[in-house]
Amino acid sequence: MEGAAELVAKTEKRFPDAVRLARVVSIASRIEPELLREARLQLLAPAVDAGAEADLWFSPLVQSTTPVAITLLPAVADLLRRQLAESPVALRRSWELLDQVHQDAPAAIRLEERVTWETLSRAAGSLQRVENELMSAVSAINEQNRLGLARWALRAVPRLPQEARETKAATTLVLTAAARLNAWHLLEKQIDSNTLASGFINELQVVLPADFPKVPVGVRLLEDVTSATASSSGGRRSYAIEFSAPPSAGVNEVIDVPGTAPLMIEVSWSDGATPDTKNVSLYQGRTETVAVGGSTTVTIRTAAGDVYTLSEDKERYVSASLNAPVSALDRIPRPPSIGYVRRYYMSKDIVERLTKELSPDVKRVVQIVGPAGIGKTTVAAEFARQLLDTYEQRVVWLSAAGRSDFNLNSLLDGIATQLSRPDIRTLDAKSKAREVRSLLRDDVALVVIDDFEIIGPKEQGLCFRFLKIDGSASAIVSRKPFGRSNSWKDVIRVEAMSPGEAFEFTKRTVIEGSVSGMFPKLTEQVFSVCEGNPLAMQLLLAQIESAADAIDGLKGMKKGPGDALTRVFDLAYTSPQLSEDARRALLALALFVPSASKLALAEVALPGGGDLDSPSTMAQLTKLKLASEIGDGSRLAVDGYIREALERRLFRASNFNELRQRFVGYFLRFAQHNSGPDARDYDLLESEFENLLDAMDLAEGLRSWEELTQLCIALVDFFDVRGYWDEALRRNAQAQRAARVSGQKDQLPTLYLASGYIYLKRREFTKAEAAFRRVLKHYAGQPANVDVAIATRRLGSLALQQENLKLAESFYSEALEISRQLKFQIGIADNIHNLAIVKQEQGNLDEARRLYQESVELSGSLNDDRSRAISLHQLGVIAMETGDYAEAEQFFRFSLSLKSKLQDRSGMADTLHQLGLLYEEQGKNKDAEAALREALGIFSQLGSPTANEVQEDLNSLLGVSTPAGPPVAVSVRRPSKAASKKGRATAPRTKSAGAGRKKMRPISSGRARPARKARRASAKVYR
Repeated sequence: MEGAAELVAKTEKRFPDAVRLARVVSIASRIEPELLREARLQLLAPAVDAGAEADLWFSPLVQSTTPVAITLLPAVADLLRRQLAESPVALRRSWELLDQVHQDAPAAIRLEERVTWETLSRAAGSLQRVENELMSAVSAINEQNRLGLARWALRAVPRLPQEARETKAATTLVLTAAARLNAWHLLEKQIDSNTLASGFINELQVVLPADFPKVPVGVRLLEDVTSATASSSGGRRSYAIEFSAPPSAGVNEVIDVPGTAPLMIEVSWSDGATPDTKNVSLYQGRTETVAVGGSTTVTIRTAAGDVYTLSEDKERYVSASLNAPVSALDRIPRPPSIGYVRRYYMSKDIVERLTKELSPDVKRVVQIVGPAGIGKTTVAAEFARQLLDTYEQRVVWLSAAGRSDFNLNSLLDGIATQLSRPDIRTLDAKSKAREVRSLLRDDVALVVIDDFEIIGPKEQGLCFRFLKIDGSASAIVSRKPFGRSNSWKDVIRVEAMSPGEAFEFTKRTVIEGSVSGMFPKLTEQVFSVCEGNPLAMQLLLAQIESAADAIDGLKGMKKGPGDALTRVFDLAYTSPQLSEDARRALLALALFVPSASKLALAEVALPGGGDLDSPSTMAQLTKLKLASEIGDGSRLAVDGYIREALERRLFRASNFNELRQRFVGYFLRFAQHNSGPDARDYDLLESEFENLLDAMDLAEGLRSWEELTQLCIALVDFFDVRGYWDEALRRNAQAQRAARVSGQKDQLPTLYLASGYIYLKRREFTKAEAAFRRVLKHYAGQPANVDVAIATRRLGSLALQQENLKLAESFYSEALEISRQLKFQIGIADNIHNLAIVKQEQGNLDEARRLYQESVELSGSLNDDRSRAISLHQLGVIAMETGDYAEAEQFFRFSLSLKSKLQDRSGMADTLHQLGLLYEEQGKNKDAEAALREALGIFSQLGSPTANEVQEDLNSLLGVSTPAGPPVAVSVRRPSKAASKKGRATAPRTKSAGAGRKKMRPISSGRARPARKARRASAKVYR
């Protein structure tokens, strides 16, 4: 502060008016010319003239300058703000002006300025409002994955006034931002000085992603060398804990720690009356030691929530295994083994040009066009990799290779998934486009679509228009430019390699091989034969390298009819260096999109004969560059042109239909085997997503109707849980057509129920009712079965949504009777619960409570935690209605913990909403606001209309009038401990509808209850 004071004093001697102007705008996060002009005219004129604006703009008080704004040095801004705050009137006038000028500024800028103003004003409750503002940012980052807001937080918090920086909310905000952006090094100083509050590791656990990768750390308990002499003479022993990453030689005890940099660990022990805690930061390749005195039992906590106990005689470890996420880098095609060879367009380096022009502040679609094999994908992948840091890993890479069904929905789903918002996939088309548009606006990303020419003309137009109008910086890779004009400035053509580029390409390739001595001769001949096409050159050089005699390999490599790439590929495919098994495997590889596991390829291409892993097959495919290994080497993929060439040969092959049938059969078995309800099954299905869809299309082409319907049925729960709802409905319709054509009428009810369930969750009630009634019509005149029980129950839920209690009770009672006849226990529990809702609506709370408790007990005996959580929620509603608030909170918290464990986000939002209403009833407005904001965030993400009701409740709580139209966007608070990341595993398969929810009117129980204001009614959730 003394340095800042000296700098301000020196500047004030030369430019006193500039310092006066800086003081009145010091609250601003950024200072534009417009703000300077308005501040001078409204607050300082006529004493200060326009020259002060230029003096300030170029003064030493400024930290950074752009063409549109300046920022002050943080220490200078802090000093000037405090001087300004000495006059409350001057501070208020400055704030009112700033609020007016920056009314259209980004939300993050306004939040920072509002926090600064509240802190300096020192008004009643100002610090509490600061806490609320900062916690709203925490929740927005957590619940909406607002990475742009996280980047702002890391920049903004150090600029806030000291009182704001020292709040718990500010610490939590920095932790949250560091977790989302993997910027752990910013916390190193606080960790090393042990200035973070006790329990810091628990706060970090809340903000750390559940799938964050872990690394092993060695741990051992050592006797402190300095105490050895004392202990030998009867003195007291002292111990230390050694941590090493990677584990040091000889260390047997290893713990798993989230791989932050540095690694962060909390150590606690008791060496006397007072327990001690130490936060440790550990970098890879180092060792850290913590002295723990005479304690021989030490507790170690990690940010993943794992707790380890280390003692002198035993070690006990409790840990969870979580998979590392797929990074943006892993999605982008690997660079060539010889490295990237620079390519030029109009004498400019293409990658260098695109890395400059596709910056995060532009909205632009660049087309990279050129013939097959010319290197378009290689160029696009190179600049995408170079922009990873610029976009802070927000690079979306999509490919239409092998997917003739790629459409706008595929684009939206891909963007949502790769930007960590898979929940958007569940929305209808209009809502999905709106949410992805908002996602790209808030967290700008680079979007790349490869093989764009494969997409149908109509869908090409839709995708292109979305990227151009609603997207951010984008690139499409295609053989031909989209649109009428081929001379756009945003069309970059990748053409045949120049002699210089080909020289470098050939040089790098042959240096790795045995023909390096032939380099001068090779360069000229290969370039001539291949006409500068790099894929053709790669294939030709691989053949020459593999030939018994390289000189012989060059013979016959002359120009002929047709294009160079076709000639060279045909030569490679028919080469004697390729065994029959390898050729069969290569041919079958054309069926797989975008790649094939070696196991799947072997079963499809070489059933009962041949060995894909033998040198005669696998080694040949990769050595001749006809296929490449991807990932960990367990999968094979082919270039886009090679796939097309293989497809042409495959279509003419005598075993064409046999290969396709084996492909369909393999993936049907794969889908059925992995149709279980746990995350591992869903992950396996996700890894073969495109191949599974391709198998359904191939089955349709083969008229293998039974396989098609069975595939669809096997994927029902996967489509639902992972949010591929549009795909679920499209594939369901495809399977229904197959079932009707082939006379598989017994499969139709299952398909009707599946589609009706998706419509029900989307609240498209007319379509849902039609689907469920088709089930009843199908079984008309036949004995009741489970399908009839489920359809009847869901019709009851539709009636309940329409507040037709009599009809709902009739349907539920009928479904309950059918379930009891069939001994269908899950159906019994669900219908008892739903009948309880009807009784609750009718005001019979005692009967409703009895039924809910019966449902809870039955669901518990069936290990059905989702159903149990829903009934516990409703018991909380009953307790709340009867004024037993403590019991209500207990039920809600229990329900929330189960839903959090299952990652039932919709259910979590229901219970958080009710908790908010409960807290409001008790006058706990701070807790009520936190719960309502969190519920609003989840419902908004899911596109649920219930967001409107929560918004009304929140507005009522805050005393804000409810606006007409859609709800105002409100940032969400940090998740409660019940919704912490530790339980954020992939949700298991749901067995109950539970999608409909509607407010109930307050029910009078007759029990005396404190007088209260009118409040929003309680939610009811059916099963």
